[in-house]
Amino acid sequence: MTKNLRQVPVDSGKSNLELKLKSRNANFLRVLNDGTYHRLGDTKELYSNIQVVYASTECLEAMVQEGRLQLDLLQRIQGYEVNLLPLRERKSDIDPLIRLYLAKKKIEVPESEVKKIIAKCKEFYWQGNIRQLFKVLDAMVISARLDDEPISVKHIQTFKTMLPPSLSVQSNSHGVSNERLEEIVQSLSTDMPYHESMDLFERLLIESGLKLHQKIGDLCAAIGISRSTLDSRRAKFQIT
Repeated sequence: MTKNLRQVPVDSGKSNLELKLKSRNANFLRVLNDGTYHRLGDTKELYSNIQVVYASTECLEAMVQEGRLQLDLLQRIQGYEVNLLPLRERKSDIDPLIRLYLAKKKIEVPESEVKKIIAKCKEFYWQGNIRQLFKVLDAMVISARLDDEPISVKHIQTFKTMLPPSLSVQSNSHGVSNERLEEIVQSLSTDMPYHESMDLFERLLIESGLKLHQKIGDLCAAIGISRSTLDSRRAKFQIT
């Protein structure tokens, strides 16, 4: 039985290649070696023409030396290697990545402002690479909506992991803690219950509003709630 060529992605991350293979290593290695396998409970030998594509943030040779990866497995998956540099070492990619983000989200930003956003993003270290870049852009959009303003470079928040590990985090334009903004960004990429997500947004809205408005009445008018509602929300979130 011959099947069409299939690509099987293997993402080792911190390394899932050392994972759950102990009881099935022999069969797995045989598939990688010559493509032969047996269905569970069947004695008939089958064949599949597969191509394994794997990614790792670790050195696989070092993992073998540390005993966290079998040498036999490494020898069977070794092939053509593509070494992808971190985003901070290929900042020319930031321009098309930001434009791709805006296009996918259907967000219109004037070209002059897009260039400023790109220039600003090229200043950062980006410990979290492309995934972090997109989450920071999410935070930028949220910040602009909180201010009820068009998206601009001033809405880019600075989180500690955007900087080299040795540098401390800078304050953001709202005076709201970056930890709180990081919680908001995290809620966009996880299956957080609806009410918990809304609580995060509501708390950030009130915290930032109190920084922007000196008078409580002005804040209530700006966000469209009564004084009693605002007082109850501040009590709920323990905002002084």
